[in-house]
Order: sequence, then structure tokens, then C-alpha cells
Amino acid sequence: MKHKTYSLLVISSFPHKNETHGQATVGVASYTKNVLASLLSYANKHRKHVKINVFAEQLDNSPRAYVDHGITVQRLWKRNNIIPFLKLIRKCMLTPADTTLISFEFAMFGDPWTLIPFLLLLATLRISKRRVVVALHQVVEDITQLSGHLDLSGRSVWSDATSVALALFYQILVRLTTKVVVFEDSLKSYLVKLTNHENVDVIPHGVENVPSVSQQTARKRLHLTKRFTILCFGYIAWYKGTDWVVNYIHQYAKRLHTPIRLIIAGGPNPNRVGLSFYRRYLHHIKQQALQSEDSVVVTGYVPEKDIKTYFSVSDVVVFPYRIMMSASGPLALTQAYGKPYLLSTALAPTLEAADATRQMENLALSERQLTFTLNETDLIHQIKLLQTNRKLRTRLAKFSRNIGLSRRLTNINSIWWDELMEEDYL
Repeated sequence: MKHKTYSLLVISSFPHKNETHGQATVGVASYTKNVLASLLSYANKHRKHVKINVFAEQLDNSPRAYVDHGITVQRLWKRNNIIPFLKLIRKCMLTPADTTLISFEFAMFGDPWTLIPFLLLLATLRISKRRVVVALHQVVEDITQLSGHLDLSGRSVWSDATSVALALFYQILVRLTTKVVVFEDSLKSYLVKLTNHENVDVIPHGVENVPSVSQQTARKRLHLTKRFTILCFGYIAWYKGTDWVVNYIHQYAKRLHTPIRLIIAGGPNPNRVGLSFYRRYLHHIKQQALQSEDSVVVTGYVPEKDIKTYFSVSDVVVFPYRIMMSASGPLALTQAYGKPYLLSTALAPTLEAADATRQMENLALSERQLTFTLNETDLIHQIKLLQTNRKLRTRLAKFSRNIGLSRRLTNINSIWWDELMEEDYL
């Protein structure tokens, strides 16, 4: 009996060939590649057949077409360039597919004006009666929450109008798609309330299977002395609170009885490095680190082969986010490595997920033990507690590891398969 071959067309940023976490792309690219590779593995295991075509952005030093681990990649569009984008729309119409998956984040196609041709793409697919699933990587309710990220002075007529336009964008997007996938329940609740549509699903952010090294080996590789080490991982960004935690540790490190080290393991976001205010922001962080008397280290971009070393050297990973607008890729990596972590209260809604609440109950952990406020003393209080309470550190590590196991890509690929390709959904 001949099995059906499913066809999946994917429009997304995508890393260079044989890379997952690359310097030229941001989290949406690595996430998409991990999901697609997991889908292929699921198909092979269950004797299903799927053909995956990815239409990605053009990258320097990358061929325009190739096959990467069974995934056909064509690099068709360029950021901030309308002509290749129109060609992308035409190419989509000429490419048969059971489902089109668009893995979307706001700066993926370029500046804000590119949202207009993006909606044109969705409308064209809708008119053609294509089945379209959008994996929405960012959901922002109020643009003023991103003031420092967008170089805004605060609330204004312009920011209020932009927030209204953003809400309208979400309403149009939801209505033009078959399904919208987000990665946190709170983001789904907002979209359903805003749009009055129920075609929004939640799929947990997948956690990849990763290699690791011992902390002792990691210290030797990085030439670091033994010291309680705090890690912030990922591209530097205002909304992630990178500047806040650098300034905070710079000010308060001396109040601890034992020396600590904060590692900012990440470099500039390639989609924002052309912005002058963002370059000033990066310069400020580097200057603060230089003045910190070795309590703050800024590494710049971390090559993929070294990611395991930076996670292994850390004692705790912190997430000083000012706003939650998406699931955190660095948090998924933290769970993959089973490292203890602390969340700002902005990310506290992530603890409301069913697997998180179950693990908190099983390990007798409270939200207070997993979070901190962005005020003068709270993070230092939590760090002191972890330094002196090894049992608490162990429980936090187990919490992280168990969440990572429950969200392992191999455990959620069947959800993605059903969402994208099962006949009941087509």
C-alpha cells in the first residue's frame, strides 16, 4: 500500500546549512529548524512521508538552494526589499502544499512597513484557499512596554496609535489564517480575547537534546576561576533587561560575602545592529562591564559549539526580562541543560503551564523561589539564598530538567504533526 506523501511549505528565517544556532539569524530560525528536523524524525519513525520546502531569507555566503538534513531550502527573499518579497508570493502560489507554515517574528522581513506585504501574502494564500498555520513568536499588547527597545520616550499619541495598529494587525492575521500557534497560555488568552476567534492553539516551546560538559571542564575551557557564576544567554536586548542586570551586578556584587561573576553570553541582534540607538545601548553595556572589576563579562556572540560550555560553567541562569512577549528560546536551552534559573516577575506567567505547576507541586517549590522583582535588592537576596542553600539549588535544577524532559522535541513532535499534516486537520 502506497502511503500519502504530505507536503509542507515553510516560510521562515533559517540558519546557514549545517547550523542551528547561527550568528546571522535570531531565535525564530533555530526554533524552526529544530521543529522541522523533529518532524522528519517523527515521520521516519512512524513510516509517514513528508516533503518539506523552506522559503527563507537570503544570507551572505549561503547558496540560494540546497538540501539540509532532508529539508529543501530556497533562499528567496531579502529583508526590507519589496521585489524579492513579491517574487516570494508568486513562488508560494506555484508551489503545491498541504499546509503552509509561517514562522513569524516582527523584524523577520525588515522594518515595520514590511508587515503590509506580509499581510498581502496571507490574504493571497487565504483567497487561494490554502491551509495556513502561523507560529507567532511575539505578541505585544502595548507598544510603550517596549519603549527602550524601540527608542521611545514613553506614552504619546504616536505610541497609542501604534498600539491600536498592532491590535488591528493581530485581528487581521488571525482572520487570514487557519491556525495561529503561540507558545504560552497567556499569549493565547490575549489573542482570543482581542480577536474573538478560537483558532489559536498553544504548543510548548520545544526543548532540544543537547550535549554537556562538567562545570570543572567548562571553567578550564573558558579560563575562569572558581566563582559563583550567573549566566544571561542570548542576543543582547533592552526588553530582556540586559542593561538592568549588568548595572545591578556592577552595583551590588560587593555586598555578597563571596565573589560572583555575571556572564552576558551573547552579542548584537543582527536584525537591529544597524540602528544607532541600539549601538549606543551595546556600548553602554560594554562600558559598564569594563568598570565592574571582573564581576561582569560580556562575551559577544557565542559559537554553537561553545553553548554547552557557557551553560555548564553557570550556577544559575537569570532572566531579567522587562516584558514577556513570547516564549524564551534561552529559557528552553536552560531547561535542556537542566540548569537552575530565576525569572523576573514579567515571566512569571510561564509558571502557570500545566507541567510547570505540576513540577512545582512535586518539588515543593513556590513562585517566590523561582522569581525576582526588578528592584534594588530582590535579585541579590535570591542569589544569596542559592549560594548558601545547596538543596534549593538542587530542587531548582531538577525542576528545570523535568520541564525540559516534558517539552523535549521528541515528546511534542506528534502535536506539531497533528497540527500541520494529519488529514483530520487538512
